[in-house]
Amino acid sequence: MTILCCIPTFAVKIQPVMDVRKNNQKEIRALAEKTKYFTELLITQCNSWLSEEEGIKNVKKDMSKRSKKSGLFKKLFAGRSARIIIGIILSVSFSMAVSSQNADSLYTAYSEARGAEQIRLANELCDLAHRREIVDTLWVFSADDHPEHIRAQAIYCMSSFAVVKGEYQKAIAFIEEAISINERMNNLSMLARVYGKLAITYIYIDQIENAISNFEKSIALSSATGDIKNETKTRYQLGMFYLRKNRHEIGVQTIENVLSIARRINDQPLVANCLGAIGEYNLQYGDIALATQVITESLAICREIGTPKLIEDGLSRLGMVQIKTGEFDKAEPNLLEALELSLQSESKISIAFNLMTLGDLKTAQKMFKEANRYYEQSVASSLEIQNSNLLSVTYDKLYQLHRAADEPALALEWLEKCILLDDSLYYVEMNNQISNFQIKYETAEKELEIERQQTEINRHKTRQNGLVSGLSVTFILLALLVNIVRLRTRRARVLAETNATKDKFFSIISHDLKNPAIAQRDALQLLLDNSDKWDAASLSGYYKKLLKSADEQVDLLYTLLNWAQIQTGRMPYIPSQFNMIDVIRPDIGLIKNMAENKGVIFNMFAPPTAIITGDDNMLATAIRNLLVNAVKFTAQGGRVTLDISPCRSVTKRVSTEGFTITVSDTGTGMSEEQMNHLFKIDRQRSQRGTAGEPGSGLGLIVCKELIEKHGSRLCIESEKGKGSRFWFAISV
Repeated sequence: MTILCCIPTFAVKIQPVMDVRKNNQKEIRALAEKTKYFTELLITQCNSWLSEEEGIKNVKKDMSKRSKKSGLFKKLFAGRSARIIIGIILSVSFSMAVSSQNADSLYTAYSEARGAEQIRLANELCDLAHRREIVDTLWVFSADDHPEHIRAQAIYCMSSFAVVKGEYQKAIAFIEEAISINERMNNLSMLARVYGKLAITYIYIDQIENAISNFEKSIALSSATGDIKNETKTRYQLGMFYLRKNRHEIGVQTIENVLSIARRINDQPLVANCLGAIGEYNLQYGDIALATQVITESLAICREIGTPKLIEDGLSRLGMVQIKTGEFDKAEPNLLEALELSLQSESKISIAFNLMTLGDLKTAQKMFKEANRYYEQSVASSLEIQNSNLLSVTYDKLYQLHRAADEPALALEWLEKCILLDDSLYYVEMNNQISNFQIKYETAEKELEIERQQTEINRHKTRQNGLVSGLSVTFILLALLVNIVRLRTRRARVLAETNATKDKFFSIISHDLKNPAIAQRDALQLLLDNSDKWDAASLSGYYKKLLKSADEQVDLLYTLLNWAQIQTGRMPYIPSQFNMIDVIRPDIGLIKNMAENKGVIFNMFAPPTAIITGDDNMLATAIRNLLVNAVKFTAQGGRVTLDISPCRSVTKRVSTEGFTITVSDTGTGMSEEQMNHLFKIDRQRSQRGTAGEPGSGLGLIVCKELIEKHGSRLCIESEKGKGSRFWFAISV
């Protein structure tokens, strides 16, 4: 009664049920047995109920029609706790149905409307999604907004509704349309959010590679647009993904990094989520005291913010801690409140999870019948959204439950379901392969039949064969001629590149080395002539300028030496296994000082260790050159980011693990023409940095060749005026 009354919006619709409960205790149990069908009845018949008496008659009439179907629900809904769940479901189901229908009907009306009416409906749809806490941003549109922009946001809201309801394929269709629109409009900030939503959706349907790929796209776009809030949120989701996949070290490290940033930018919801995730990890691996501390802090922040979804997550986590510590009397109200909030938010996966956690509570209390009811309700919710991961876990819990209750037949039944579920994906894949093989076989048969018919036709066309043979010989001769021309062109190109290399070398010696040397000689001569006339401060200033000039010449000489060794094949490739983080740490300190002196923000995202195989000197040189280049072409107030993250690549059907090294900046960027000529030494020209720093034009060429010696490839994305992104992958 208390739970029902706490939702006054729907109390009027539930009143007939409450009166039945007052008048006849048996009828409330009958209602419980028909909960699924009664919920459906509330949605379809509530508008026709004119009085309580007529409502009760309609309920009884519908129940009598469906009584034969109620065997399963009689098992699921018995006992006081079950009646509480019935009350929650009855009170919230009407809300869920109306909300879902409102979203669908609003979107249909929006799609059919035009002009001001369409804008009004789009605003209503986005407001509904925001009020239901399905999206975290409230968009308000006006006639000044582009129709495509409005449509992209409306579609994004519908994809969020679909994810919450477990309609994942529908969500993917919406998201792909939103991606197409945002790409056409070049709306990178929104595109980053959409890719993040797509990654989470792929996780729900176990498409892991697609999930990781879209996480990386979202992070890269957020970084490029300077949207640090969305970037940290996406990194949190990636960290949670790593934890779920038992990659604990990198998962915890990622979430701790995000927590540090979230505290700095005062993103309290993200702080609460990070604390909750750390608490879950420590709860799972034995540090109960720390888990209790951080989860309690997380729940306090959630209640202060007042967001129901955050409160639900906090209550669920606290309930799990209390189950672990044996505080069952505290755990149950927390978990029931979490379940009620998940029903209100329409998150079917949260409903299934909270029901499963209630089952864990009853199992810990050795109340096996109630535990069984909760687990079976969780199974029903998981089946509705086809969440195989949650189903597998719940099946296993039911197996363990009946085994502990000394019910071997039921334990075996649930164990078989668990095994069948795990095997089902394998059989689906096997059937797909058989279907593909059958298609290939039928195609080959058709091709063979066509070949036989063609052979029969050719047998009766001897004269035409001669013509065909003549044409074939002519074609071969033409092919040989074309090949000879190609070889000559290739040799000419190689010769031109060799000449260009020689010319570039002499140009650097005659200009980039000669001019600074002459300037240094003149400056030294000036110092000698005036050493007795100038004061110490003037002399010190000249000495510093001379030292800076000498350092720039030394850097240039090192670059020339590396380039010359590569060109002549005298730079040996000596691979070994090493921790890349330790190797580049000295260079990172220098880069940070260089960035600080220029007023450039430098960020680094990397795990504590990154064991790879390669030449440590070559890779350190390549990364250092990329970072120096990024700082050089980034103006004061800009941002340079080094990101080292795990990756998996597949080459010639061999899957290898490794790390992706990404250097991105918000500097001057490059045009399409500059990118096309970036590694052509005959078209390369030295350019000065944003603060007038000199350059030889060889740094990126050296980086490219050093990376290619490791069997990798230097990839580039850049846009004039917006910055550049360089990345490559190295295997473990």
